Amino acid sequence: MPARLPRLLVGMCASSALVSLLPELARLRAAAASCAVVMTPSAARLMSPALVGSVMNCPVYVEIDEPTGGVPRHRSLSDESDMALVAPATLNTLSSLAGASTGNLLTLTLTNFAGPIGLIPVLNDDMRSKPAVQRVLAQLTADGFVFPPEEAGAARDLSGRVQPGVSRHGLNKLVVQLAARAEEASRDD
Repeated sequence: MPARLPRLLVGMCASSALVSLLPELARLRAAAASCAVVMTPSAARLMSPALVGSVMNCPVYVEIDEPTGGVPRHRSLSDESDMALVAPATLNTLSSLAGASTGNLLTLTLTNFAGPIGLIPVLNDDMRSKPAVQRVLAQLTADGFVFPPEEAGAARDLSGRVQPGVSRHGLNKLVVQLAARAEEASRDD
């Protein structure tokens, strides 16, 4: 991983994976020039935004509102970040992004975001096997969203079954890829 990451926007969706991902995300935040977190309302009900802000040492946003100066929150978050990572990314959020639905601050911000966006999906094997889910993932890939490689046995579902998932190494590789794309985009500007 690069010694210093560009400005990072972290999206968080409601999943039990949030508990295990939070320490990894905090490690990434420590390497970032700056960071902001956007949680879905469901994620904020699952884990306190105050706790997330304390662990991540950065501001956490949940609601669509107007910041100082009259610039809509989703625009200021988009403008103040170079790369975005949604971890964990639920099927609900993945589907919203694939369909350009802007029903919460996270999807609205990402729809306005010009930089590279990485997604860490939380899908079990049964969900992933559905044709509709395959179409969502294919659309997101075609739209330029970046997914890390999944590894067999890297995750467990709530029942304890081993599932494909993203290892710490896979997360690091994704972040390096996003940082390189963000750096390339800043040179093109």
